[in-house]
Order: sequence, then structure tokens, then C-alpha cells
Amino acid sequence: MNDKKLFFLIILFVFIFEYKFIYMPGKKKLDSVNQIIFQKHSDKQLLDKLCFEYEQKKKSEEERIIRTADSDFSLFSYMGNLIEKQKIEKNITGIKPLPLVDKESFVIEKIRLNMENITLQQVYDFLYGMESSANAIYIPEFRMRRNRQQQFLLSAEMEILSIKTNER
Repeated sequence: MNDKKLFFLIILFVFIFEYKFIYMPGKKKLDSVNQIIFQKHSDKQLLDKLCFEYEQKKKSEEERIIRTADSDFSLFSYMGNLIEKQKIEKNITGIKPLPLVDKESFVIEKIRLNMENITLQQVYDFLYGMESSANAIYIPEFRMRRNRQQQFLLSAEMEILSIKTNER
């Protein structure tokens, strides 16, 4: 009987040894690999989705690389109408049309605008009015400062430009 018990104990020991040091590490490794495969698969799906969105955005940007204004568009009169519409005439301390610039087949019209004692909401509405224009209006230079005496008021200085095609 001792030989049978010893044989049974050896078999049990081999079985436990194989389970603990061969089967369990292999199973953990396999689970880890499966998890990595799943993560890589979901990462690839996300990458494919982002690539598709990038291509769509790239196509739409190519269509509007340089947005130009209509040939009869006047930036100065548009700014005057926008200022009047926003009711900020009293806040405008200076509006100065700059010389027209001819570059290749484009004409660039520029205006320098200074505003004093204006609220952030008024600045937002003014900028949104320019952004929502049917004609392309760009702001290459913009500075905004807080009023030291009245903390809720701002001063803004900006250069505004529009690009039109040169008709020659």
C-alpha cells in the first residue's frame, strides 16, 4: 500500500506542479495576448475612423483653402454696418483703412480698428458677426486688454482684412 500511496502522491505532485507552473502561467499569457489583440483591434478601428474623418476634413479644407470676398465687397462699409448693428459706435476709438495691397491675383483690403470700454460679450458678438459673414474676413492681428479701473471692461485692437480676386 505504501507504494500505491507514494505513486499517488507523486502523480498528485506532478499534476499540481504542471497546473501551477505550466498551465496557469500559459493561461495568463494567453489571456494577456487575447486582451492585447482585442485592444489593438479596437485601436485600429479608432485609427480607421480618425483617418476617414481626417480625409473628409482635408477635402473640405482644400475646397476653402483661401476664401475670398466678392469683388464688389467693401470691408470698410461692412465693418461700419456691423458696428452700427452691434450698437458699439461709442466704443470705437479709431477705425483706419490701410492701403490696398496687390499680391499676384489678389487684392488685400485692411482695416485697423480700436475699441475701448467694451464687454466681453460685445467683443464676442462683434467677432461672430465677422465670422458669420458670407464674405471671407480674416483677423491676422488681435490684442485685448482689461481696463484697470473697471475690471469687466476691455480694450481691443485688431487688424481686419479681406481678400478679393484681382479683376484685370
